[in-house]
Amino acid sequence: DAVLADFERLVRPSAPPHVKLVLDVEKGLSVWADAAQLQQVLTNLVTNAFQAMQAPGVVLLRAHAKQDGVVFEVID
Repeated sequence: DAVLADFERLVRPSAPPHVKLVLDVEKGLSVWADAAQLQQVLTNLVTNAFQAMQAPGVVLLRAHAKQDGVVFEVID
């Protein structure tokens, strides 16, 4: 949760005015990963989505548990 909160705080200001960032994160997720690397990957994916959007819209970052891991999805 702390990684995604930091991510949101850092990335949201870079969203173009016509793009809304929405986070849909399952409560209680726990990930065994390097926090800085995970944040960098998510930042790159979301920034790419921001740059690809010419018209008003939404970039959705979704995270949910699946079997013995966590799935992250960036949808634009």
